[in-house]
Amino acid sequence: MKPTKNVQFLSLLILTTATAYGETRVVPQHFLRRWDPVTVFFDTAVGPDSAGPEDQPERFVRVKPAHPGAYHWIDSKTLQFRPAEPWPAGEDNAWTGRLPPEGSPR
Repeated sequence: MKPTKNVQFLSLLILTTATAYGETRVVPQHFLRRWDPVTVFFDTAVGPDSAGPEDQPERFVRVKPAHPGAYHWIDSKTLQFRPAEPWPAGEDNAWTGRLPPEGSPR
């Protein structure tokens, strides 16, 4: 019997990262599996002091093209996106970490 590759479990997405400020990192940096979360690490505390949902993620991160899902603060420097739908295979996504304007509430 000839071995076969099960492609539906290996659907990959090419991920391009761009940082706007400091040492902001987006993980993973290259490929996503269908339900992988995307985590943004900021080098300064930009989020709330405690973990919880983020209702205005565009203040901190942008993704193109947009994808349905939810953002959640893990801590004041770590924002995670969990997709509501699987990532489309082979789609390029550009993630940009942003810092909110000075003086805006965390």
